[in-house]
Amino acid sequence: MPTSNTTSLRRRPIGVIVAVLLACAAPAIQAQTATVSVRVLSAGAPVPGVRVTVADAGALTGRDGTATLDLSVGTHTLEAERIGFERATTEVTISATGPVSIVLELTPMAVETEGLVVTSGRTERRIDEEPLR
Repeated sequence: MPTSNTTSLRRRPIGVIVAVLLACAAPAIQAQTATVSVRVLSAGAPVPGVRVTVADAGALTGRDGTATLDLSVGTHTLEAERIGFERATTEVTISATGPVSIVLELTPMAVETEGLVVTSGRTERRIDEEPLR
């Protein structure tokens, strides 16, 4: 008749085997993502500072107009937006785990802001009376 210590020892190898299987499966689970490089242009020139988002992931484009995202395999809605440009939206289907390149073209858009009022008051001193620095 096995004692409680013997039963405990028999369960441990099963736990170790499950842990090893999960550790081996982790790279396969992580392999279901692809690196997506998004290049944002306007009139053929790169646009820096564009916010590129997919669901809850996002990145800003650098000076070269490129942002990089790691996305899972599947279909995603990609959005690119920056002040002074119309928002660009496109559907992206990631089917391979290799690198994917996407080019988006932004259209310039006039932005109307509130007016700015600059005021100045007169002073009794003349500018030629001010000391030189």
